Amino acid sequence: MFDEYKIESKNNNIIGLAIRASNLIASIRTGKRSQRIVVKLSKKDRQPCLKIEMVMDNNEITQDVPVTLLNKRQIQETAEPSLPDPEVKIQLPETLKNVISNMKSVSDDVLLSATSSGDMSVQVSAELVTIKTYFKELKGFESTEDATSGIETGRCRMNIRKLSQVLNSKIVNLSNYIVGCIVESHAFVVYVELGQNMGHATFYLPVLTV
Repeated sequence: MFDEYKIESKNNNIIGLAIRASNLIASIRTGKRSQRIVVKLSKKDRQPCLKIEMVMDNNEITQDVPVTLLNKRQIQETAEPSLPDPEVKIQLPETLKNVISNMKSVSDDVLLSATSSGDMSVQVSAELVTIKTYFKELKGFESTEDATSGIETGRCRMNIRKLSQVLNSKIVNLSNYIVGCIVESHAFVVYVELGQNMGHATFYLPVLTV
C-alpha cells in the first residue's frame, strides 16, 4: 500500500490504532486525485491523530484524523484469530445485502450454505414460515489441497443482524469484490478487496450451532 514507510515503537515496531472508518474513508476520498500522500502519527491538542498530507494540483491539503492508541494487550486482543482452512470460499453476490436486510424481520439468525461450484443459499425460519433464497453461477474457489476431491460444500448459521451490518458497511460498499469463507463450527469470514490498491479488510463472524 505504501511506497515508503518508517515505523518505530517499543513494541517490536508495532503500533496499534483504533480509528473511525468513516473519518478515514472521507480523508482518502479527498486525496483521490492527489499526486502524493504522506501519513504521519502525530498529536493535535493532545489528541493522537493521523496527519494526512496530500499534494494535489500544486496545493497541499492537510487533514487530522483522530485515533486511539492501543497498548500491547489491546493489540494482542485484536489480532486475527487462527482458523483452519475453510470448507468453501465463494464470491458473494451484490444482491445478498438486500436479501439479508429483508430477512431480518423473520429470524435472528440465518443459515448460509454454499458449494465450491458456485451455488449458494440463505435461509431463515420462524414458527410458521421458512424463506430460502438461491444464488447460482457464483465464482467458487477450490482449495489447492483438495482440488481433485470434487465439489466442496459447507454451511454455517450466524446472527443475521451482524451479517447485515457487515454487508452494509461503507468499507464493503467501496470494494471491488467480496468473498465469503465458510469455516464450519468456527466462523464465517468475509474478505473484502478494496479498490485503488487500498488493500483489503477481513470480517470474522462467529457461527451458531447448525
